[in-house]
Amino acid sequence: MNLFTAGKNDDGCRVDAFLRRMMPDAPQSLIYKYIRTNKVKLNGKKPKPETIIAAGDEIKYFGDAALLSQKTSAPMKATMPKVLYEDENIVLLYKPAGVACQPDRVRTKDTMVDRLRWYLYQSGAFQPEGEHGFAPALCNRLDVNTRGIVIGAKNMAALREMNARIKQGEVRKFYLCRVVGKPPKAQGVIRTHLQKDAKTNISRVSDTGKYAETQYRLLSSDAESSLLEIELITGRSHQIRVHMQSLGCPIVGDPKYGKGGKGQDLFAYKLQFAFQTPSVILRAVSGKTFVAP
Repeated sequence: MNLFTAGKNDDGCRVDAFLRRMMPDAPQSLIYKYIRTNKVKLNGKKPKPETIIAAGDEIKYFGDAALLSQKTSAPMKATMPKVLYEDENIVLLYKPAGVACQPDRVRTKDTMVDRLRWYLYQSGAFQPEGEHGFAPALCNRLDVNTRGIVIGAKNMAALREMNARIKQGEVRKFYLCRVVGKPPKAQGVIRTHLQKDAKTNISRVSDTGKYAETQYRLLSSDAESSLLEIELITGRSHQIRVHMQSLGCPIVGDPKYGKGGKGQDLFAYKLQFAFQTPSVILRAVSGKTFVAP
């Protein structure tokens, strides 16, 4: 039998989600079987998969101990990030172009999530030995060649609430981009559906797919290109890049949706935390706007 005491980053977590953290390689069917067959006890009682854990709760595990992961491991050494803002719950980081947000098949080291965890580990804000699978995480992502602001959550409560606020459209995201040519109007709204091909990692405007909305405003232009400010209303894969292409004004340097180049001229330069209701956890940033230098 293994005994775990829930910590603050386990507070509010479902029993099945807690077990997925503790047994990352176990099939979901086995996790539910263990719950169903009394191999998991929450405060001495049989829980349901959706039962919510509170800090201080005791979880007894009677399943195969070999399936359990070790404590959250110390993060790998990474480049120290440029910190734009930090409080007890979140940190805003500057992501350079060419750095991935998360590990993928090509880029497995020194990603922005690696840099976030290494920075917090070095500062003492992240102590993995006291965690049951939780590690600081990013709340938003940018394409590899897009630079700008990313949001890091230092604890589970902040991660959960920031993700909810983003989903509700209460985190306004603004970009600057240089496009080829000049858009037909000085400002406008692009509303389409976007379909992504998982094999090619290319999105396209479609009659089906996920709804996507982008607002743009012309700031300046010359004979060859224009500078636009973009507000991203929805957050679909490659949304700005596809929408600019659909206007006949692909982003300068875009190798996938433009005329070729080493990387799109796209900068996620401003975030506005426009919460509709008060936030206890995120009160320090509520109503504030942050602009990257």
